[in-house]
Amino acid sequence: MMKKTQAALAALLLSGAIALPAGAAPAAPILIQVDGQLLELAGRNPVESNGTVFVPLRPVLQKLGIQVTYDLATGAIRGSKGTQTFKLQIGSTQGTVNGQVRELAAAPRSIKGAVYVPASFISETWGGRVEWDAEDRAVLITSADTAKAEPEMKAFFEKYAGAVNRNDFDAILSLFVPGSDLARALTAKREEVTANGQQLKLEQAHIVRAEANEIIVHTIEYTHITSGPFKPDSRSENTYRIVRQGDQGWAIANAQITGIQYLVSDEQLQASVTVPEADQKAIAQQLKANFDAANAEDLTAFLATVDASSADLEQMKQKYSNLFRTYDITYSLETAKIISYDGTNAAVYAIQTAKKRKGPAFEDNRAATVTTVKKNAAGEWKLLQTYVLDAEKL
Repeated sequence: MMKKTQAALAALLLSGAIALPAGAAPAAPILIQVDGQLLELAGRNPVESNGTVFVPLRPVLQKLGIQVTYDLATGAIRGSKGTQTFKLQIGSTQGTVNGQVRELAAAPRSIKGAVYVPASFISETWGGRVEWDAEDRAVLITSADTAKAEPEMKAFFEKYAGAVNRNDFDAILSLFVPGSDLARALTAKREEVTANGQQLKLEQAHIVRAEANEIIVHTIEYTHITSGPFKPDSRSENTYRIVRQGDQGWAIANAQITGIQYLVSDEQLQASVTVPEADQKAIAQQLKANFDAANAEDLTAFLATVDASSADLEQMKQKYSNLFRTYDITYSLETAKIISYDGTNAAVYAIQTAKKRKGPAFEDNRAATVTTVKKNAAGEWKLLQTYVLDAEKL
């Protein structure tokens, strides 16, 4: 459930083994993923024999936290994790798991000094799932802990997305660890969080690690803005640390955006917007003042162009303080166009460049951006946030 299942993926657990199409010649080495992560195999990739996929035992079980020993002289293989144990023998289809005799789909074999077992042995002995991805030629292994956590995480993220899509701030906040730094930061951004209606779609998610009281989840999320002041849609990659709160269930202890792409449609960029001349002039002047302050490396003047309510104010202060101290950069505004306006809020699409005059290594660039601006109580237009849509090296 927590893994995006491609159309080509099939769980082919036939006769206790993963089967490949008869006569299929491997076009590339077979890969292994464990809980969504590619396993380093050092050239010891899975092999296919008579329709059964064999996987290298040691790297797979070690990734699952299972200790393995192999007696090269006798061909005996032993493994354990906690109170669970198993014993196999090279060339024998019989093994023991926790003292109980088990019949394997095929006998373990030694290939260049490494033990290989049928992929199905992993799921049959240690739980979880083993699937075959025909398109990517990969064995997908889901650990027992992850498989057990998947239904709970599916329900948790459905609850999270539902709260976001209802714009129910209290319901969103209830899914974070009470009193945590993250919960306090979210509370401070209540107005910003609830300013827009949005639809959150979980495009992909997988459990990176699952323990009894802590689960790490990686997601890809698409957010579509449906109402409120202009804000671009976005697609983000995120990592969540989710912890068990006793009888209260699971809660988000930490969340990190590891990558984000802002998305503005051609229709939005080409929109014809009617803006009173006075506001159009004031917005243009504020943008110019912002660029002039950046080129003069005047941090006070630069921050004076930013609205006091901007959630990025402190971040901007730190970022540009470091930039001004480290570099001499020329910022230029090539084109600018207002693409959204409602009298109080506006958005400006711009093409701008940044070219280094002095300082350490820096990549000169041209960027397409959207900057949101807001008219404050004094009737002054101030910058809120700049979103980088695309950038190219100069």
